[in-house]
Amino acid sequence: MLKFTFLLTFLFAVIVFLSASSLSYADSLIRNPRYIVNRINKDGVKAARLTFDKDNKNYKITDYPDLNDKPDTIKIYDKNVDEILLAGEEKVNKKYGDLYRQVRDELLYDNIRKFRALMINEGHRCRIYNRSDVESQTVVALSDSMGNYFHAVDIGQDGSTDMFVVTDSSADSIISILVSPSERTKIIISNIVQTAITTCKGHFHPR
Repeated sequence: MLKFTFLLTFLFAVIVFLSASSLSYADSLIRNPRYIVNRINKDGVKAARLTFDKDNKNYKITDYPDLNDKPDTIKIYDKNVDEILLAGEEKVNKKYGDLYRQVRDELLYDNIRKFRALMINEGHRCRIYNRSDVESQTVVALSDSMGNYFHAVDIGQDGSTDMFVVTDSSADSIISILVSPSERTKIIISNIVQTAITTCKGHFHPR
């Protein structure tokens, strides 16, 4: 009976692991995901762009101008085929919306986990400071030994993170959220600065 229970537990754990793996871009064919949220013209129109490689193709998925987590355009570049373009929120979201949200969320969660691990293990490298030259802000900055750089900002010092930037050792943006993103993205990044303040005690540098 004990062996049977152990076997069931083991099989359940394997199923959970495989299910979780299938939902992670890190364990799939998706490579080099990058997520950029910024203003795209002088009128202040915003766009969220997710790019990644999959099956030897490059995907560029854009959500604009309402940033409602439903992508509006997708471009797929294939060296063997002409560029594939699909536009229109209803069509794009129906076919690629789940993929867009899944890769975007996993990319954010993965880098937030890395940021928090750095806060815990290398808190002495963490810089936290207040700015008031433009608008009251709390800024957190931290880099790892590989040259990756993490930067988060609480604008208005209301306890919620508004900006989140991650760059690699070549200073290329992996994540760049410079303007107010979608509601889902706001929730995911909301606690980064407060977590840093709590975790990196003793490394506050007021300005």
